[in-house]
Amino acid sequence: MDYKWRTRRALDEGSILSDMPGGLRAEVALYTCKPLITRVPFFNEVSDGFIESLVLFLEPEVFLNGEIIIKEGVIAREMFFLNTGSVSVSKDGIDIVTLHKGNYFGEIGLLLHAPRSATVASITDCEVYVLHKASLHEVLADFPEIKSKLEKVAEERLQEMLLKSRFTSQFPAINEDLDIENESKGH
Repeated sequence: MDYKWRTRRALDEGSILSDMPGGLRAEVALYTCKPLITRVPFFNEVSDGFIESLVLFLEPEVFLNGEIIIKEGVIAREMFFLNTGSVSVSKDGIDIVTLHKGNYFGEIGLLLHAPRSATVASITDCEVYVLHKASLHEVLADFPEIKSKLEKVAEERLQEMLLKSRFTSQFPAINEDLDIENESKGH
């Protein structure tokens, strides 16, 4: 029951924000979402104006325990900021890492216009903020200098993830040590 109430509250927050005047909505969204956004390494080095524009496009969403959030091989249309809960990231059916509150995922395919490089499934009830591809591109149109930087970082993260997935497939027992708690890395 408590989770249902929190879920409905999160969804109500989105509708409340959309009814607010622009300036107030921007302040509330910035206060609520900036800490999540700036945990992403390539977003913590951008201008405040970029962050202020970006948070206005974030949408709250809830995934229940066991739901697939991202499926490997599917074309990317959004990225996710994990506000509460935990998710498991797997590649080719092999668990790579567990992400927790404050982490993010889905940016690689989104920024590189590529299919999803991994599957992400909730392992607890999760509340996330979603950034859709069209929204990101709308913001990037006003900040063209940031686009190439973000794509470069996404390419580096893809290489890192591929290396990690090869390593864990060769040594599956090590996978248990790759549980990331409250770090700023995501996938």
